Amino acid sequence: MKPSFYNFYKISDGMVLIYNSASGSCIAIAEAELSAFMEVSLPQNDVEKLEKLGFYVDDENDEMGHLICRAYNNLENSKKDKYRILTTTACNAKCPYCYEKGVKSYTMTMETADRVVDFILEKSNGKKVIEIEWFGGEPLLNKNIIAYVSDRIDKLKPADMKYEAAIITNGYLLDKMTVDKLVNEWFVKRIQITLDGMGETYENIKQLGEGSFEKVIENICMLCSYDIEVDIRLNFDENNIDDMQQLIEYLSMLDFKGKLHVYPAKINDELRNDNFALEDESIKMYNMLFSSGLIQAKDLLPKTMKNPCAASKKDYFTINATGELFKCDRKLLAGNSVGSVYMQQYDNIKDTSEWEIINPEDKCRKCRMFPLCWGGCIYEKIKKMDRCYITEKIIDNNLGLILSDLLKREQYE
Repeated sequence: MKPSFYNFYKISDGMVLIYNSASGSCIAIAEAELSAFMEVSLPQNDVEKLEKLGFYVDDENDEMGHLICRAYNNLENSKKDKYRILTTTACNAKCPYCYEKGVKSYTMTMETADRVVDFILEKSNGKKVIEIEWFGGEPLLNKNIIAYVSDRIDKLKPADMKYEAAIITNGYLLDKMTVDKLVNEWFVKRIQITLDGMGETYENIKQLGEGSFEKVIENICMLCSYDIEVDIRLNFDENNIDDMQQLIEYLSMLDFKGKLHVYPAKINDELRNDNFALEDESIKMYNMLFSSGLIQAKDLLPKTMKNPCAASKKDYFTINATGELFKCDRKLLAGNSVGSVYMQQYDNIKDTSEWEIINPEDKCRKCRMFPLCWGGCIYEKIKKMDRCYITEKIIDNNLGLILSDLLKREQYE
């Protein structure tokens, strides 16, 4: 028996926090017990418990090989099929960082929607769950398609198949009637809205017009009264990081009934190829969010991924507004399509094996973050972009925040 390669250790004031990136487990022990932990000389009962939690593995265990085998098994035997559908490529916002620049503006027709439904039901035959993630452009510019496809799938799917949905929107077009339908008629369980800063900063980035920030905040507050998961993505880079402090303080003062899941997200810039781009800014965001109370200790550790992103699944597709099939929405430009819902034979989809092969680079095989990112974005790997979104410095910082919080709690107990 030996300690897992994927263990992280943070020591402070006589206590050690141990986090395992492969299992997602996190425990605290006294610093005096660390030597016994490392030597696997703790009481046998404790060793067995720690093994179940992933902190110990057999001496001959090939941890990365085990992770990859488990991932292939998960992908092969998944009972859930997921599709990302663009109702339109048109958008009411004009975010300067949007990767859909250059994509022609199309809006899905009812004819294409029928083909989309036929494609999904045929490809998902035998599955237990179909999940659609509504996307754009701004998906709510074409609400009729969301309503139509949702109704058709619900009526035509087998009785033992579950249908559920999520939506990514800027939130500006939400109103009570639309949210009622999202939750009660269109099977939407999760909604993601992006904020880029306070008032003027937000409005300069989104270009949705004067008062748009206040309107979106009102809509977020409204969402919190519904049975729906609300994710707020705080997009940041070096240009708006200072404004984020004000936004986080503002959000922490609002009553979201504890239903909001807030998280920071670095803005993608394909011209930036720095392996540790925005690392310090990421740490600053986590520190601000944690001190404000918007995220809890459990949210500071990234979730362990059982397999790479959805695009690594053979039958996962992004479907654009004209019915073309893509492995990823970041490849929406002409020439990147792998097929179409208008194909006579769906088996004639182009070879997508480069998205499905799990073959980590040498640097990833030596990295303890591998179970958290699986080597990073598949699209970026195909494009030979060398970027890490999760770094040891970020993990170490966040473990320090958790341990500090734990020590404070012990002090007052």
